[in-house]
Amino acid sequence: MVNASLEPHVRDRETGTVDRAAYACCVLDRIRVGLRRRDVYAPGSVRWGDPRAELLSPKSREQRRERACEDLALDTDPARVVANLAQTLDSA
Repeated sequence: MVNASLEPHVRDRETGTVDRAAYACCVLDRIRVGLRRRDVYAPGSVRWGDPRAELLSPKSREQRRERACEDLALDTDPARVVANLAQTLDSA
């Protein structure tokens, strides 16, 4: 899709022909916008890569969560944690 502001530069109104260089600039601009909005990713890039690629697998995340809860002396059941916090808040 050609941006409305670039349309006069890309397509000649009289003949309807497309300027290849202007169209290439339009495509590059759309890729730039997509990278900034994180709609398009550059594989292997730290800055423009897919942020979901850095997430832990569900199994690894569960193992690390249990370890972190043990290290912090927290309950692994979030419902009990919320209930305890609610009780503390109510008593205050």
